[in-house]
Amino acid sequence: MTLAEADVADTVLRALAAIADDAPDYGVLLARLVDSPPALRALAADPELGRALFVELRKLRPLSLWVRDQAGRALALKRAASLDGAICRLAAGEQLPPPEGRECWLEVDASNAETTLRALPSGWGVIVTGDLQALSFAALRKAAPLRALGAVLEAPTPLLLEALRPARLDVLVVRAGSAPAQAPAARWLWSVRELGELQLGAPPIASAGAVCDGKNALAWALSLASSRRRA
Repeated sequence: MTLAEADVADTVLRALAAIADDAPDYGVLLARLVDSPPALRALAADPELGRALFVELRKLRPLSLWVRDQAGRALALKRAASLDGAICRLAAGEQLPPPEGRECWLEVDASNAETTLRALPSGWGVIVTGDLQALSFAALRKAAPLRALGAVLEAPTPLLLEALRPARLDVLVVRAGSAPAQAPAARWLWSVRELGELQLGAPPIASAGAVCDGKNALAWALSLASSRRRA
């Protein structure tokens, strides 16, 4: 173990101890990990290094955190960082792996949504992306009435938001900071990239969450919990 890896392991252990003691400095320790690219690389390279810490952080986040990436990477991060959900993409010809616990969703283009929905194994929901206006969500519900169904809304307009309300979506992915009242779904996920995009000073909203790409998932998992301590 190199000195840098030892420093990361020591910081992880200190953060775990601070959380167990409800000590106010655990947020400072988490911020050190977030601000250190070598620390993030070490945590990504060795999932066991931070596994116990991320289990505790899941309890401390002010809102749920999902990852959106290629299937293998998204599911591995969901498991390693105790994330709340995974939105998975498949490369051409790639087989869908088994789900990793709850809240595993396959992202599909609107043009392939109905075909994919009919053939999807249990344990998976479907997140539709692409041209939503050309898609009949009523037909999707009819094809698989018990399947969890969501959509990615890259450019929300009042007309499209209103058109989606009868679809009774389970999850809607919207741009960071969109007003919750605009999301016609049981839950919504703010699509985030850079840390700090979300203002977390307001009370947490039970039906809201954030979704980030795999590259930033560990940093977001650490940052959200440390933000709660600073709030």
